[in-house]
Amino acid sequence: MLDQIVDYKKLYEEKCIECEELNNSLKIERRTHKHGDKILLRDLLFNETGHNMVKATDENMSCATKYANEAQKYQIEVNGNLFHNLDGSIRKRYNECGNDMEKRFKNPDIKGFSKSVGYPDLQTNDMYLEIKFAAQNNIYSTLRTFYISTLDKVEKNLPHILIGFIHIDGKLDNERPPKVIDLYNLEVTLKCEWESNNKEMYINL
Repeated sequence: MLDQIVDYKKLYEEKCIECEELNNSLKIERRTHKHGDKILLRDLLFNETGHNMVKATDENMSCATKYANEAQKYQIEVNGNLFHNLDGSIRKRYNECGNDMEKRFKNPDIKGFSKSVGYPDLQTNDMYLEIKFAAQNNIYSTLRTFYISTLDKVEKNLPHILIGFIHIDGKLDNERPPKVIDLYNLEVTLKCEWESNNKEMYINL
């Protein structure tokens, strides 16, 4: 019996060492990422959170499409297809309208997060949703429009689905249905930046 206890203790110690070595190797791998490196979003997600991105099923995609169509219909029919600033004026900076579109999702299955900033934007019990608002003439642009800095909002193994609303001069049209994309095969590129600010440049120098 004593021998068994000793064996279990030795096995436990070996497993602890093995886990520590694996954790250290992952830390080294993260530190060695450099500007321009590419990685599948699902691999980045697992490396950073330990959670798997699940490939969306046809049912997931159908459900997300329903949510997207409902939100677009709400924006067109209830909001008069207009976005407004806090002072009531019509919004002209269309790149800010993605945040507005998050509020057009009225289905009770959809929930936000206690933390508003960061990826993803919305969630259900079955999927994470990222909401984008893109100009039709920029669909083929290679300018960066998808950013991730932290992934602490991800706490489950679920599909990640992007819903893109396509606008012309800020207006949606049911002839341009939302684009619903499974992010399972999305590749992302690391862009490292050193930054400063006006105080550092103009005041402190």
